Amino acid sequence: MILFSFFTLIYLMNLFIGILSELISEANNHNAYLALKKEIIDEIELFYLLPSQRRRPDWFPEIFFYIVSSNEVFKLINKVQSNNWEEFTKPIISDTVLKALGREENK
Repeated sequence: MILFSFFTLIYLMNLFIGILSELISEANNHNAYLALKKEIIDEIELFYLLPSQRRRPDWFPEIFFYIVSSNEVFKLINKVQSNNWEEFTKPIISDTVLKALGREENK
């Protein structure tokens, strides 16, 4: 009985590890897909559009508005300022955004 319980526990742990690794792999695949999509769109905007098309305000507005929680913004600011940025390009966080969030820039 103890031997059966031991092997059942080992089997279930192996199954759990396999499922967990599959979920992590799918999340990484989605992130890689989004990064590739961004690079393709950047390339299209830079090389395949004429300058007159790039200046059209209805295609490329000056300002984008979207809703994000303050916790997510704080996480992003901390990640950018800690110099542990792992992505291809590092974002620039303006002083206006930091001031609006009540944070001062760490230089």
